[in-house]
Amino acid sequence: APAAAAAAEAASTTTAGAKPSQWLVGTELATQQEVDEGKEKAEQTGYPPLPKDLAYIRFKKGKGFHVQCCACQVVIGFAKLGGDGKLSCDDDGNCPHWNPDSKRKLEEEAHRMHNEWATARRR
Repeated sequence: APAAAAAAEAASTTTAGAKPSQWLVGTELATQQEVDEGKEKAEQTGYPPLPKDLAYIRFKKGKGFHVQCCACQVVIGFAKLGGDGKLSCDDDGNCPHWNPDSKRKLEEEAHRMHNEWATARRR
């Protein structure tokens, strides 16, 4: 059993040691058109901008976006923005560009953007 677990772990790890969320292992990379559409949809729906090497892709209402790392060439995780401005990210996808620190910063930026929006709306 340990050998099988090690083989499964190796199969789920991709370029540069990137490890996609367990729900996204084997997910096909987005086309450039899907990346462009994801960026536009994220801007329209109030998602915070992602760092340079990451892209929002494949929006699904009620579920949010998948996140693709274009540098590591893997669909690495997901992000969902709630009506309260709280951004939820996967807890297991990881690469040099999508990691606990980058997710925390993204969550903080979503909260800041929501507070700005709420303050402006009250004026």
